[in-house]
Amino acid sequence: MKSNALKPRSISCTIDFDAPGKQNGFISVPTAQPSSALGIVQIPLTVISNGSGPTVTLIASVEDCEFNGTLAVQQLARQIEIQDVSGRLILLPTANPLAQQSGRIGWANYEKSLNNSFPGNLQGCVTEQIAAFFSENIIGISDAVIELRAGDATSSYAASAAIYQNPENRSLQETAEQTMIAFGAPNSVRLLPCLPGSLAFATQQANIPFITTLLGGGGTASATLVNLALTGCNNALLQLGLLNTELQLCSTRMLEVNNENCYLLAPTMGLLQPCKEVGEEVYRGNPIAYIVDPTTSGSPVQTIVANRNGVLLARHYGGHISAGECVALLADEVQR
Repeated sequence: MKSNALKPRSISCTIDFDAPGKQNGFISVPTAQPSSALGIVQIPLTVISNGSGPTVTLIASVEDCEFNGTLAVQQLARQIEIQDVSGRLILLPTANPLAQQSGRIGWANYEKSLNNSFPGNLQGCVTEQIAAFFSENIIGISDAVIELRAGDATSSYAASAAIYQNPENRSLQETAEQTMIAFGAPNSVRLLPCLPGSLAFATQQANIPFITTLLGGGGTASATLVNLALTGCNNALLQLGLLNTELQLCSTRMLEVNNENCYLLAPTMGLLQPCKEVGEEVYRGNPIAYIVDPTTSGSPVQTIVANRNGVLLARHYGGHISAGECVALLADEVQR
């Protein structure tokens, strides 16, 4: 007998993940917003399915101010046709719309990072509901997940594809590395193991290869980096056996972040004067940046020096820096 019991509004999706063809739609999340107490948040989504093959998810803007990935995935959603695909391609250009719109990692009044909410909770706050939907309905059906990320408004990265080191599952790490190298970014980076609660951790726990990218930052977009993301996604999807296109050969430099000493922190507040740009080689003892006291004239500066030979993978973006904030992230150049 059919139940007529009333149910509360819940998260829903306009797309049938099992249907063939190309579908553009939304994941809808009921939530009160400052502009609409009875409204919803719509997460845009495209699914392209054609025949047999792997399911691959491209996801961007999990946090705020990550515009290069969003623009690249939006362009792929417009350009990729059904006949280009063998399998199923899931495209999420803006996974965290309110954070992107507000420039804040948390969702409006909920103040929780989506990238710290996995595997999620359908009875939790908005971000936990989103994470739960992604975990069950997207990660759960994927054979690989590629995240397009960047630095936020206060950080900038050298253009890179990356994987998180996974000492508990070396085979899964090696599979992810193959796709990272195929992506063909100027830098291919092994990062420290990912944190519990993150999209990367949830994907690894599901035994699914996870690849991320580090595409600039500073709260802006770049034509060069959007095009790099388009080329890289094309190459990665081709390597995974999903896209029927031509490989675009690119050289890549292998880097590794192997301990917390790779992060150089500011000992004091002040104005940051960079000495190096991201992607440049650095040598032990070289100045990376100066911290200048803006309240005095002619006083000594605080010099931040490299503690190793390597590459400047990321740096603080913006003129002001506070004590404890990351001035620079250094990576070691390694053999494949």
